[in-house]
Amino acid sequence: MKISKTFIFVLFSVVTFNQCTAQDPDSKINASDKKVVINTMVSLLKENYVFVEKADAIEKELNTKLATGQYDKQETINSFGDQLNIDLSTVLNDKHVQIYFSPKIVRQLRNESKGNKDQAPDEQFVAMLKNENFRMRKVEILHGNIGYFKIDNFVELKYCKETLTGAMNFISNSSAIVLDLSDCGGGPSETMDFILSYFLPESTKIGELKFRKNNEVKEYYTVKDPSIKKLTDLPLYILVSNNTASAAEGLAACLQEYKRAVVIGGQTKGLGNPGELFVINDVLYMFITTAVSGTAMSGKNFNGIGVTPDITLTASSPFNFNKAMAEVCLSLSKKAKDKKLKNASKWLLFEYESMAEPDIADTGFLRSILGNYQDGAKILSENGSIHYFNGSSKRKLTYMSKSTFSVEGRKDYRVFFPKDLNKMKILWFDDTEDVIKRID
Repeated sequence: MKISKTFIFVLFSVVTFNQCTAQDPDSKINASDKKVVINTMVSLLKENYVFVEKADAIEKELNTKLATGQYDKQETINSFGDQLNIDLSTVLNDKHVQIYFSPKIVRQLRNESKGNKDQAPDEQFVAMLKNENFRMRKVEILHGNIGYFKIDNFVELKYCKETLTGAMNFISNSSAIVLDLSDCGGGPSETMDFILSYFLPESTKIGELKFRKNNEVKEYYTVKDPSIKKLTDLPLYILVSNNTASAAEGLAACLQEYKRAVVIGGQTKGLGNPGELFVINDVLYMFITTAVSGTAMSGKNFNGIGVTPDITLTASSPFNFNKAMAEVCLSLSKKAKDKKLKNASKWLLFEYESMAEPDIADTGFLRSILGNYQDGAKILSENGSIHYFNGSSKRKLTYMSKSTFSVEGRKDYRVFFPKDLNKMKILWFDDTEDVIKRID
């Protein structure tokens, strides 16, 4: 049973148990504790699940299995939770509804439920978030001034806003942006809304929710926040996969529908309906779907279907980052209006293509390029590797493809050998080249 990667904190009625309080998911769980867990789950589903008729079906299924001893083989909290999640998925056909083990998150949920907004959050929980850098994995500027930002979950905004705005500010001067959500399991919708507000104009509708209670319908719009630097004109690419879920799918679907971003990768998981986290006991909590979502323009619901990318990778499982980035660069090389960005995209395209489908240089070819060249340049073989000596420094060469090598420690040039082998070319990132003739 995996610990949840979705952080959503809501107000709810807390049910406290003195049983099943072990801090280890491999701790034993007895029949009495199992019954309490099931009864609590069913009660929470009946009260909150958006598809109320399915709550009755899961009540019958779980109680029948409990009464007939079908849970007797699951002796630990972990194995019992795994089986419950299988049964929930089978009956409800809803990938979102699951139970999770985490005493830290349970404590934080209980703190949030007390209704005191000024109350200090659980220190251990916040320390866990900080240790994960609020699930923001990488932010950098790629060649050609392309901003890259990888997020593996949306954490509640009050915890991650400073880090999130710092990352967005870092890439705000980019010529294009790649938002990598290929491993993003979603999270609070407020964080999704905040990110969307960078890329869409103010007061843009970004979705709607239909709640079970009173058949209420709520519409949601981009937020106005002085910390947001608008990035509405930059080329935007979103990387997705079957690991992309929930609010991450909502973000991709919204920007795709407005034709604000090009979505690249594999079909997303299909967890389109939002929900809330509810405490079961001291160590277990569960996610329950509480509303049905619709996209901003069409009202489309992608639950159980997922978001279909604009550019689908031929082999999207497992997700191939290099292929996805090659598609980004190919698109930019065709569509970018700025000449420098076009050239940079072509440069990066070759790199990502060579990494996506590695090529091996023929040994005969490698032997043939060894020797002396103009201006003291040499191609050397040392310790099983090929090196380029430019007259003053020596750098290892790594074969890419098409008789071209990358140069260790240098991203601004590559070494290329034409078929006649009477020269080599230094290929520069700005689409220029130097020709160095062979002299031996």
